[in-house]
Amino acid sequence: SFDPHLMELKQHYEHLAYIATFPCRTPQPRVIPVHKLFSQSELQGKAYFPDVTVLHRCDDATGCCTEGRRCDPIHTDSLRLPFKVTFLEDIEHHRKGSWLMEHHFFENHTECACNSGIDPRR
Repeated sequence: SFDPHLMELKQHYEHLAYIATFPCRTPQPRVIPVHKLFSQSELQGKAYFPDVTVLHRCDDATGCCTEGRRCDPIHTDSLRLPFKVTFLEDIEHHRKGSWLMEHHFFENHTECACNSGIDPRR
């Protein structure tokens, strides 16, 4: 005879098995706008191009951890990325409309692991 509870349990285990295929291990690419990377004073009167970049991140959307733990970076690299900065107004010795190339360093996550929620790096 057909048992509806067995069907529900089967679907439940399939759901658990699917979730388990997304472990907290490989950082995921994230599009990050420059206004989240630079301070307001760095952005004032300037236009950055590109106005976004892509960095790899370990976070709650990267992979699954057991309850009470979170997906945090355990290894990182420093990336040096170029941005063309156009001045929207006269700033110091830069004329409005002039531009220059700035290079900035950003932390790129290279490996993730589940941590207890207490980050020893902070």
